[in-house]
Amino acid sequence: MISLSVDFTQITKLANYLKTFMARQDKQLYETALVISKEIEKLLLEPTSTWEHKPNVRTEVKKYALGYKVNVIIDDDIYFYVNFGTKPHQIFGTKVLRFSPSFSKTMPNSLFANAGSKAVGNYIFARYVNHPGIRPRRFDNVARQQLNSKLPGIIHNKMHRFWQQFFRGIV
Repeated sequence: MISLSVDFTQITKLANYLKTFMARQDKQLYETALVISKEIEKLLLEPTSTWEHKPNVRTEVKKYALGYKVNVIIDDDIYFYVNFGTKPHQIFGTKVLRFSPSFSKTMPNSLFANAGSKAVGNYIFARYVNHPGIRPRRFDNVARQQLNSKLPGIIHNKMHRFWQQFFRGIV
């Protein structure tokens, strides 16, 4: 007589352990996505630090089958015009325009912002002006480049610590 028996208790324990691991890892991935979203937001808003007008920002973190997707949306006309630039155009006032000659607060391909210039007197009054246009600043490209260099470190720090803590219990 031949008898064959299989003890599934170890396999069941391993399966339960893997379920726990996957649930905790998913939570850690979500928290990592939130950290990344805050970093993206910080990078994109850095050039606006000296602006009186503050752009509206909306962040979405969505779960997909293979992980998370982070989307940071700046829904703001002024940010759009400065980021992508404008062609030369005329600006008309309802009655009269008042402005002072100044230099720009931001530069193309940089997230750095300076205070700009404050007018002390020397105002110009006109019914319309021929605006020379705005060279595109491309904050989005610069932020993407900086994020790409920071991303491996952020993910490593958040996930490596989690894996060390989790697997310490079974090794």
